Amino acid sequence: MIDSRIPAARATGVDLGASLIKVATLSPEGAVHFRRLPRAEAEDLGESLRDRATCIGATGAGATPWLERFAPQGTSVREFEAWWVGGELLLETKGGVPAPPYLLVSLGTGTSAMRVDAGGVERVGGCALGGGTISGLAARLLDCRDFAGLVELSRGGNRGGVDLRVGDIYGDRGIEMIGLPGEVTAANLGKLGGGDEGRQDAADIARGIMGLVGENVALIASHLATHHRVSEIVFAGSPLSGNQPLGEIVLRVAAASGHPARILDGGEFAGAVGALCRAYPAARAALSVSLEGP
Repeated sequence: MIDSRIPAARATGVDLGASLIKVATLSPEGAVHFRRLPRAEAEDLGESLRDRATCIGATGAGATPWLERFAPQGTSVREFEAWWVGGELLLETKGGVPAPPYLLVSLGTGTSAMRVDAGGVERVGGCALGGGTISGLAARLLDCRDFAGLVELSRGGNRGGVDLRVGDIYGDRGIEMIGLPGEVTAANLGKLGGGDEGRQDAADIARGIMGLVGENVALIASHLATHHRVSEIVFAGSPLSGNQPLGEIVLRVAAASGHPARILDGGEFAGAVGALCRAYPAARAALSVSLEGP
């Protein structure tokens, strides 16, 4: 039951994602608790919260009708505003907020990039690549529907076994002629179409899937960072949580593009924290103290 996973709360922030629900609760004692739930449990969560005397803020896909049904007195928060407010609060307690303007990249089911400055937040781009892409390719190519298991599998993989690289096409002499390093990716998963599908290692494919998403998300973010002249790129989102292979490629590509970048620890809860703070402004001070704790 949901009740056993969502503690009693003074206020609750809910981020309804396409794949996952992120919940931030502020307890009567001032402690903050985080939970992730499958999107399929949105109705159960609503029923659970409807019977509690708690201030509720919600953001994300379908937040307004969800509130109308389960918490009519709740506050609906625009998604990018929630990410900005929650992201800055998390950044304050985890290394500091970058000098504005900076790019906040929400890598979720898909990806959105937001330019944050002193005056607010604006979505400036994104792409249809993210955790949904990873899950879809893993299900089709590996018959794997366990995201944590996929991450663990990918740790032992080698992208060289599945990605077609510049060196594979041009060889040593060709690399000198075109002026690109041989390890640069020419086609993500390009070797899967070469007739060797049955001989590809599952770990290599898993690593290649992470590479496809991470490399392209980071390239797009880097181009946006250049165009908008930001100081730093901050990546956040559930697919990055505990996912060293994905995080590694995202940071490496951003660095190669000349942009300082970091992954925000706990950043998948930025939207939920922002919704909580907009619905219950007093939560900001309480959350700052709680998040600084162990």
